[in-house]
Amino acid sequence: MPVGRLVLLALGLLVSTVVPRLLAFPVVDLGPDEVAYGLIARGIAEGHWPYSVAFDHKPVGLYLPFVPAVALFEDSMTGLRVLALVTGVLGYALAYAVARRLRLAVLPSVLLAAAFGWFTLGIDGLAMLSEHLLNVYLLALVWLLLVRVNAVVAAAVGGLVALAFGTNYLIGPVVAAIGLFFLWRSRRRPSLWAWSALGFVAVTAALLAPVALWSDLGDYLGLQYSFLSGYEPEWASQAARISAWQRFLAPALSVLALAGAVVAVVPRARTAAALKWWALAGLTTVSVSVNQFFYPHYALLLAPVVVGLFAVLLRELTGREAAWLAALVAAATAWGLALPTVPALTVGARSIARQHDLASDRTDPRMRAALALREVVGRGEVVYTRDVHYYLLTGTEAPTRFFFPSHHLLERYTAVRDTTLAEEMEGVVARRPVAVVLDEVATVPRAQDGVLLGYLERSCDPPLRVEEARIWVCR
Repeated sequence: MPVGRLVLLALGLLVSTVVPRLLAFPVVDLGPDEVAYGLIARGIAEGHWPYSVAFDHKPVGLYLPFVPAVALFEDSMTGLRVLALVTGVLGYALAYAVARRLRLAVLPSVLLAAAFGWFTLGIDGLAMLSEHLLNVYLLALVWLLLVRVNAVVAAAVGGLVALAFGTNYLIGPVVAAIGLFFLWRSRRRPSLWAWSALGFVAVTAALLAPVALWSDLGDYLGLQYSFLSGYEPEWASQAARISAWQRFLAPALSVLALAGAVVAVVPRARTAAALKWWALAGLTTVSVSVNQFFYPHYALLLAPVVVGLFAVLLRELTGREAAWLAALVAAATAWGLALPTVPALTVGARSIARQHDLASDRTDPRMRAALALREVVGRGEVVYTRDVHYYLLTGTEAPTRFFFPSHHLLERYTAVRDTTLAEEMEGVVARRPVAVVLDEVATVPRAQDGVLLGYLERSCDPPLRVEEARIWVCR
């Protein structure tokens, strides 16, 4: 690769992915989801297969990449930040490779890869979420569809479809459409269908066989079904639902609007290839919206669509036109999606300057409380908290595998397991946690907390207050 191209690629990678994600290393609180994935991965690293000691409703493929991250950087957020950096770099490289495979020039391809990086920073993207893994799988699938097809490629397509679906069911319709497109395109070569099916079955078996052998496959599938069947959004009105949907899609649609403008202004950009990408954009939008929760990070899955769609549009323009428009796309993603992350990155930058390392910010309230908790409990001991960060930051164990606060504090989730809130809390205190940590996270009315309050009064010392947290020691 020519030196100039390598420098351009490295510069785009630094400014769109590496530097922002390094600045995020010290930030402790980027949401509870990544911590939950880390806790389940820690259980796997210790020999417990999902969901034997910790439960969340995602399939097992999501947690496996977290295992080496939390095993290498135990009792810290660093492993999660490293994994986010690795997936960000992979996504950037694959975005560039896809754009080049779609016959786009080098400079616009780098700019689109940078746009991908900035897109995946915003809308909660600084955290290590399932969407980052899925974006890597989606871009890899697209790249495979653009290379010469043989048995290995066909098996890889089937395997990636299975891996993506086994990571998050949300992406099911999108990878199914990509897989069906591959099968239709290979319809005159039935042997490729067999190889693709073999890849799908092999990866599915690799994900489920350890659960079946060393855990409980029926429990694994049954818990997911029962939880997801009761996982219903609640909206005050239809107007509130529509308003939330508009806010949810706004960042991504502001970028896709540029693609619409190109199609409107440049007739030669109205190609069959572009139509396929528009269809994929529509399907992805439906997939991330259909459950009507409208969590911002769902929209991260539109990032691969942005890359592919603009690549097939820009290749129809002249070199200078394509470069300028790619720069506009990159600027739009930087402004609309990356810029809102600056406050968090500023906190990280200040921590790095103060601590002279990338470790979690020791002045963060959660980190200060976790350090205080480490003084009174040992690694592996049972504590109870409604802020899951403390389990990870102290290496302690939860007294219930339904450790996520909503899973044992909301009736709509306990009901699907045929239990009550009181029964869940009785199970918690029956494990006799040696410490209880409560703060502003997931607080509930006193009338609903009688079981826990009774345990605190009977078995625990008066609380120690650290920042916003109260720590009861219950030896």
